Parts: sequence; structure tokens; C-alpha cells
Amino acid sequence: MARQTTNTAEVNIGSNQVANVVDATYITPDREPILSNALNEDVPSLIGVGARGEYAIEFEVEIDEADTNGQAALNAAYAAKSSVTVNYYPEGQTAGNTEHTGTARVTQIPNLGGQGKDDVKRGTYHLVFDGAPTDGTYSA
Repeated sequence: MARQTTNTAEVNIGSNQVANVVDATYITPDREPILSNALNEDVPSLIGVGARGEYAIEFEVEIDEADTNGQAALNAAYAAKSSVTVNYYPEGQTAGNTEHTGTARVTQIPNLGGQGKDDVKRGTYHLVFDGAPTDGTYSA
């Protein structure tokens, strides 16, 4: 799978920004040739390019229990096994920058316990898109 990691990214759930995103990785499926299955050919013909895998986003956050519209919304979607609308801005949410938008399922949330009381709690969310996200340009 192709992975693009950045620490300038912003992630929104709907129109609400997820707080304290440390870094994010956008995962796209591998692309591989689809060959004809004609047995009489010495070399099969390339008839297209297909995708294997799934589109996903994984991002590390500093845990913020007050982020009710971001992190808490992701935790609730995970518990309810429901989908969320994700807007991912790899270069930040500025006009003209790249935007990936789609519906995704939350497949992993941070472990909220077990860290020292003086440590900054960090954790990782993993979301899998329902199909390919829409790629575009953000306009303010």
C-alpha cells in the first residue's frame, strides 16, 4: 500500500476539526495490472489497472477529553459501529490545498488508560473509507 505521512495535516469529522493531531498517514491501495486470461497468448495483454486493498487514514493525537466534536465523536462512532464523514487536509485546511473527503468506519481508537499521570497521553485512530474518497481542492 502507498502511504503518505505528514505532521501538518488537519482532520475533520464533518465540519468539526479533530483536536491535537500530531501526525497523519493517508493509505491508498496498491495498484496492479489486470491481465487478460487468454491462454493462447505468449504474453497476456494488459487490459486495465485494478486496486487491491482499501483507502484508510491513520492519525496520532494527543488525547483531549474535551474534544467532544472530534475525538469523542470518533470514540462514539467506534462504539456504535457507525460511519463518519471525514475531511482530510494533508497540507492543512487552507484554500487551494488538497482535500480528501469520504465516509469511513472507525476501526481503531486510542487506549485511554495505562499511561503515567505526568505523561501527555497519545493514541492512534484508524479509519477505513467506504470506497475511494473524493479528491479535490479546499476552498474556504
